[in-house]
Amino acid sequence: MMKRKTPLPFPESGSCLRYYRELRGYTQEQLAEMVGMAPSYYGYIERGRQMATIAYFYKLSQVLCVPIEALLLPEYREQEEDGLKGVLMAQIGQLTPEECKIAYELLCRIVPMIREQQIKSK
Repeated sequence: MMKRKTPLPFPESGSCLRYYRELRGYTQEQLAEMVGMAPSYYGYIERGRQMATIAYFYKLSQVLCVPIEALLLPEYREQEEDGLKGVLMAQIGQLTPEECKIAYELLCRIVPMIREQQIKSK
């Protein structure tokens, strides 16, 4: 592949994509398939050799449950106290009122189990 002569508009987008992809536990192939992209093309994007279209960034942001800015700007991630917490908050922000109620009920059941497990593992 030939080297790019013009710089990418968002040179750090590849590292942002990798961060959120790994945070969600997806492989490159899985994520590419979920957004209808060839895995090789996705790999080029993550390595900073290609730039995805805004339509692909939109699809990626939806699948990864993060604002599109998080995939383009490393400062967005750096401002988060905890990357995973930001992902959770973004996902919660996309829920309907009924889904929020269900999520709240589930969290009320899960959080005590998580804390109990943390105590046992110490």
